[in-house]
Amino acid sequence: MIPEIKKWFDHESGVKLIPSTIMDQLTGANEYTVKVRSKIGDFTRPVCEVNCLTPEEPDTKAWADVMTGSLYVDGQCLSGALNFVGTPKATGKKVASWLTRQKKGALILATTNLVEIL
Repeated sequence: MIPEIKKWFDHESGVKLIPSTIMDQLTGANEYTVKVRSKIGDFTRPVCEVNCLTPEEPDTKAWADVMTGSLYVDGQCLSGALNFVGTPKATGKKVASWLTRQKKGALILATTNLVEIL
């Protein structure tokens, strides 16, 4: 299943990403991981394929970060200075519900903060 995303552009800010209000549309899609490069280093991110629908233009095939909603086209992030290093690799899993992903993100953040305190 490749989710079709209709609202992927915030007209107020001009940022192209999936808003948190519709992140649950990714639930059930095939999950992949990919290494992403930023100015501060490389990170492995969970992603899935999406079709971004636009009434005036052809649909955009992209990869969506399932935790942040960031969109990548041709390996380049549409909302920041990030890019793929290599190609996404299938995990054999389906994307979990948005609530489950939020809980996982909160746990990662809490663990990171605890390590910084210690």
